[in-house]
Amino acid sequence: MKGMIRQELKNYFKNPLYWVGILFILYGLFQILSPYLDVHYFHSKQEVQQTKPESLADADIMDGYVKSTEKERIDLAAKKIQSMIVKEFGEDAENVRETLKEIRESGKSVSEMSDAIGEIYGYPKGYSFQYYYQVYEYHKGTKNEINKDLKEKLTAHSYSWYFGRKFADFGGLYLGFFSAVLLAFLFIRDTKRDTYELLHTKPVTAKAYVFGKATGGFLSMAAAWLLFVVVFLR
Repeated sequence: MKGMIRQELKNYFKNPLYWVGILFILYGLFQILSPYLDVHYFHSKQEVQQTKPESLADADIMDGYVKSTEKERIDLAAKKIQSMIVKEFGEDAENVRETLKEIRESGKSVSEMSDAIGEIYGYPKGYSFQYYYQVYEYHKGTKNEINKDLKEKLTAHSYSWYFGRKFADFGGLYLGFFSAVLLAFLFIRDTKRDTYELLHTKPVTAKAYVFGKATGGFLSMAAAWLLFVVVFLR
């Protein structure tokens, strides 16, 4: 059994694909995690404006976005809808602003406000008030808002706690894909004709063979994960 595990580990460590995959994962993790390697406070308005996420759905504190309060979400959604109504339907901006203000102060829920606006103006290009309410869960913050949010988060948890979660998420994703690809290549090798005859000439049971293969694969991936931890969390 131990010999089978040792042999399987040798097969992994001798395979160039194993080391190429590790280098690829290290590069990918560094590209994703490099903004989080140090606490970065913003020092100017221009610095905040220069940070642009690839998409709003992926925006976070490192991109200058902070979580919106309920009032901020409603205000931002109303401002966006007002701009679109004026642009799409040529309505007077002041009249639209007053109408939206009355709807917002009526005590309706977000869904009911969205329906009320839709009944009056329709939905510009199919986007409702409720849609923008969801979009503006986070908004571009000011320098003070961002730094305050950072300080509050770091008071609640240590910096390593936040970084560790990012590392575990993306590292696990990369390692899962890597292990699946590597397993496929090694499985192809074991399906060669001479492998079947070789196994029947050795005193290895089917259970020992399968267990040895699985354990060797697990230990090789554990070694790769340990390497990632040493590199990023030292």
